Amino acid sequence: MKLNLVCLKVKHTKSMDKFIERKLKKLDKFFSDEVTCNVSIKQENEKMFNVSMRIEAMSYTYIAQEKIKGKYSLAKVYFEIDNLIDKISRQVRKDKSKLESTRKFNYLNNHKIYE
Repeated sequence: MKLNLVCLKVKHTKSMDKFIERKLKKLDKFFSDEVTCNVSIKQENEKMFNVSMRIEAMSYTYIAQEKIKGKYSLAKVYFEIDNLIDKISRQVRKDKSKLESTRKFNYLNNHKIYE
C-alpha cells in the first residue's frame, strides 16, 4: 500500500512516516499494493487539529477522521492514527461480510437448495 501524507501547519517527521507505514501493514491483507492511502494532519487553530485517512480501492472508498481538541502533540496523533486504522479495518470487514452474504444469498436463490 502506498502512503501519501499531508501535514498542514504541522511538522512532518520521518518517524511519523515509519509509524503510519507500520500501522498500515495491518490493512495489507485486505488491499493490493496499488492502493493509495491518503493521510492528512491539519492544525486548524491552537486548540484543535484534524487527522483524516482515506483509502480508495476499486469501487470502494473508506474514510475515517477525527477532530482533536487540545494542543498538538505527536502522541495524540499516533493514538488517533491507530484509531483510524481500526475504524477502516471495521469498515472493510463489514463490506466484506456484506459481499459474502449477498453471494451466498444469490447462490441459494439461483440453485433453489431449500425446495
